[in-house]
Amino acid sequence: MSTYLKTSMAAPELGLSQGHLKRQTEDKGGPLKQGEHYFQGPAKNSSIQWDVDACRAAFHRLGMLRRKADQALQAAGITDLAERQSERG
Repeated sequence: MSTYLKTSMAAPELGLSQGHLKRQTEDKGGPLKQGEHYFQGPAKNSSIQWDVDACRAAFHRLGMLRRKADQALQAAGITDLAERQSERG
């Protein structure tokens, strides 16, 4: 069963700040999708309702993908990719 919480309650439940949670929405380039991970109310100033379980699952999936990508890079002999990118930039 999903737990729906407004931003001020959902953010600490997920271990995030309210601002960071809001920046994870799809309209700001993040992975969380309206209607799946969060729901906006009928009025402009209505509280956003977050499906905490769905958000947690999305963040977990992204974390697992990142770890698998890191393992693949390491297996290919690329170990310091982040350092190489910062040297270029």
